[in-house]
Amino acid sequence: MDEIKQILLEQIKEIDSRDETQVLSEIAGEMVTEMIYETTVKDRKTGKMVKKTKLSWVGTKEAARSRGNIVVDEYPQVTDAGNGLRVIVKVTDLSRNFSIFGGCHQPYQIKVYDFENGTNKKIGEHLEDDPYTFQKGLSKAQRNALQTILPADYIAKCIGRFLNPRRQLPAGKAKETLPQAKPPALQEPNHSWYIVKQVDVPDFLALERIFWNRTKKQPKEMYQQLGATGKDDVGMTPWEAFLTLKKLFVLDTSQPSELWPED
Repeated sequence: MDEIKQILLEQIKEIDSRDETQVLSEIAGEMVTEMIYETTVKDRKTGKMVKKTKLSWVGTKEAARSRGNIVVDEYPQVTDAGNGLRVIVKVTDLSRNFSIFGGCHQPYQIKVYDFENGTNKKIGEHLEDDPYTFQKGLSKAQRNALQTILPADYIAKCIGRFLNPRRQLPAGKAKETLPQAKPPALQEPNHSWYIVKQVDVPDFLALERIFWNRTKKQPKEMYQQLGATGKDDVGMTPWEAFLTLKKLFVLDTSQPSELWPED
């Protein structure tokens, strides 16, 4: 294997490992906020060590949600590939009538290191069955598809936003916005969003009423903000959906607001 291929494989392995950690953290109920990965690698052209930045699994979902009108087919193709699962998903950009597939081969077993008793000294390794093969494979297949359907320049702008969330645009340059990320004119004071508790949002019907009372917008617009066509394909709980809407519609005037990159 030549040096260039080796460098690329090392980058892929590192990103896959870190994304798998994010998947497991989400399964465990943790809130994952690492939107990008920054790594130092050897540039295959110059031979120098350079920084590379890439969207994480969580960052990819957030970028797709901010762009909006992107849906993942509800029936992924899952097949037994002998030593692992092969997962293929289809994603569609509804605004542009464009679809693309993403795939992943996820091994059934994972490498586990052996350590000397009472120390952190690594003395060997062995393979064990991975109980989360499907979850990892499905998430990585979706990641691959979403990162392909998102334009490269849009991904670059999202990475710039994540790197510097309080970045101020150059003077004289028009503010870059996305409709669903720009806090619209509020119908009630900002604090009206903060008085809502989780018990107030038991289902999406309750959320629709809360959304209407604060924005005077119809449920259809609410689901569009969540990157869905209706309540049946919202990929989060009603309370998580409320928190997402709150983040989009509440303008905190004490801090410079960050706006998503323009389409």
